Amino acid sequence: MSTDNFEFAFNYLLSNEGGFSSDPDDAGGPTRWGITQETASRWVGRHLSTEEMKSLTLDQAKAIYRAWFWLLLKCDEIPDRSIATAIFDIGVNCGMNTASKLAQKACQDSGYLIKADGHIGDNTIKALIRVDSKVFIHNFAARVRKHYETLIANNPKLKKFEVGWLARADRLLTLAEA
Repeated sequence: MSTDNFEFAFNYLLSNEGGFSSDPDDAGGPTRWGITQETASRWVGRHLSTEEMKSLTLDQAKAIYRAWFWLLLKCDEIPDRSIATAIFDIGVNCGMNTASKLAQKACQDSGYLIKADGHIGDNTIKALIRVDSKVFIHNFAARVRKHYETLIANNPKLKKFEVGWLARADRLLTLAEA
């Protein structure tokens, strides 16, 4: 697939994940460009300090996202950039397994008989290629919203993230028009 799809998805992601954050209630710990300290440390092969995290470059983040999220989620095999972007964005925020399961369930909502096993394999790719993009985005956004609501209901300390998370889920709907 075109690298243009990754560029589009990366820019979309940055509008959700820009800057540096270190919230004690965020399980990801210190993040830069949405990259967690653990992920960045694995990328460079040693533990990075919080100060080093603040210096993580945009080019480093882009390389990590492409290699460890975009390609592992098989977004390069999804021709529709809106679908690929939605899965990529939620893979970064919620984890790749969760994003994969939510994508599979959104395909099931459209009648595709695939397993929601959290692994994007050949059957999932076939469904993602065939599914109506706008319908998928609406189904996926609804499932992402419900996922966030469930997280908050199960752990009230996460309520502080509710506005941002729900806005992120709702923003996915803009991809139906992209």
